[in-house]
Amino acid sequence: MPSCHRCNQSWELDQEFFRLRLVLHAGSNQALKYSRARELRRLTHEKHHRGTGRYLEECSKLTCLEGKDYYKLTKADCERIKNVVMHWAAALHYSKTECLAAIPGVYLDTHGGPKRLSVRKLREKLKIDPSGFWSTDAGEFARYWFLPGRSVHNSSIVFNILGLETLWFFVRFDLKNIF
Repeated sequence: MPSCHRCNQSWELDQEFFRLRLVLHAGSNQALKYSRARELRRLTHEKHHRGTGRYLEECSKLTCLEGKDYYKLTKADCERIKNVVMHWAAALHYSKTECLAAIPGVYLDTHGGPKRLSVRKLREKLKIDPSGFWSTDAGEFARYWFLPGRSVHNSSIVFNILGLETLWFFVRFDLKNIF
């Protein structure tokens, strides 16, 4: 998506944060295990000392409840994740339509906020196969559904990261302002 260097750099730290949060949930997913190993190598490289501190800070948010580990997300954490997903959605919209998207009118996810995305209801509405997927060397990273709107500036985009039930995101662009 066309973007100046300053705008592109403005969300780099949010991207790093999102990658870090994902690798903390590696589980048995091969693509995540690969990403986790790569991210940990990057964080421990001597140029990225701040990354090691950030990793330890995120690990400290671990909570154990009924024998299961959970990583807490603060309101600021949720905003950083939202920023990354919104950028992905705007870029995907642009790649499909060659037009800038309108400002997102709706953003929902499965992990935060009072208005939470219901995966059950979403699956009932998503009767079509995914529009595509992004992959890594070790496998699929994300599936996405691109749903065009009434104008080239409107669309709805759904992401499912790593096939996990807890990582669904929905963005709908409404024609109010251009993103």
